[in-house]
Amino acid sequence: MEIKRLSNKENFVEISNFYNKTFPLSPHTEEYKRKIYNYSSFIGFKVIDDGEIIGLIEGWEKDNVTLLATLVVDEKHRGKRIAKMLFEKFMKEVKTKEVVLHFRDTKKDELIPIYTKFGFKVSDKRDLVYNNKEKKWEMSLILEKINNNVIN
Repeated sequence: MEIKRLSNKENFVEISNFYNKTFPLSPHTEEYKRKIYNYSSFIGFKVIDDGEIIGLIEGWEKDNVTLLATLVVDEKHRGKRIAKMLFEKFMKEVKTKEVVLHFRDTKKDELIPIYTKFGFKVSDKRDLVYNNKEKKWEMSLILEKINNNVIN
């Protein structure tokens, strides 16, 4: 098992297929992946095992906040601390004081406990919705240090 930095030279079909297998309600096209991987502030890593992607984390900076857009581990490999490994690698690259993430209302019971373990707190914003009108949850992580530098 190895962790690799994602770049704009990725096989976007493979990346999209892996993502879409886990998130069929929010499919990402190869064009969308290519677009976000070209953001100057893009941060991303994948975990490879036996030539297959088994974990993925993606995010970027926007408006002085880092958006954690994707953190996914293949079902067969959950419970092996792969998400923790990806998250720690991702956080070493963060340059903002806040990291936020969003997820669907239907996933809240599963995801709130997971992200709480990483230090995220549920946002007070309650009026967020996706395009299909499904409720959107937001969690945020406020950093006291950014890569070992104290924030005032």
